Amino acid sequence: MAKTKPRGKTPQWIFWVRRAIVGLVLALAVFGAVKLVGLLGGGDSTDPTPTPSPSPSISPSNTPNASGPCSPADITIEPTVETVHGGGPIRLTFAVKTASGACVWQMSPETMVVKIVSGKDRIWSSQECPAAITTQEVIARANKPSEVTVVWNGRRSEPECPDGTAWARIGTYHVLAAAIGGQPTDVQFELVGPKKTVITKTAKPKPTKSPTAGTTKSPTASPTKKP
Repeated sequence: MAKTKPRGKTPQWIFWVRRAIVGLVLALAVFGAVKLVGLLGGGDSTDPTPTPSPSPSISPSNTPNASGPCSPADITIEPTVETVHGGGPIRLTFAVKTASGACVWQMSPETMVVKIVSGKDRIWSSQECPAAITTQEVIARANKPSEVTVVWNGRRSEPECPDGTAWARIGTYHVLAAAIGGQPTDVQFELVGPKKTVITKTAKPKPTKSPTAGTTKSPTASPTKKP
């Protein structure tokens, strides 16, 4: 029977190596547990705040008022009227445009003037009847004019625009328009008579005669003879 050789004392460095290995294993186990808890939603961790997506910016070239307010010197107001009917309010149309680009023009009696003349005779002026020009914002463009309207009452004007002045006569006139501070335009137009009102008469249906029954003669009494 073989004899077992007795073991000697374990070297000190092996003891420290084993302790180091055990400590490393414990550290890895603790780290793994903490990581697992975090993944499962435990602890005091807060949800990340979502980053808002940036709002789309509008390019200045897409906005009609990219260049801001218009300069009066760049505004052109051109009448587009040719023939109008007198005897009542008359709508005068104008094309508003600018020299270049696009801008916002504030239309009002303080920024626009319209006159109607016949030779040297001034027939009507918006400076005497300012209510004819409405206050509004107009987008003035170089390549696409905007249309505005001024209503002329068809009469001569006087200071403070009184009612009941004389009607403008049938004939040829000139309408002058301008932005105050800009260059005026002059267009000739024709004033004709009032539109004729067409009255359509509706034919009334004739009453139909009811069929007459045959005439029934009442029986006559036979003469009685006297006895």
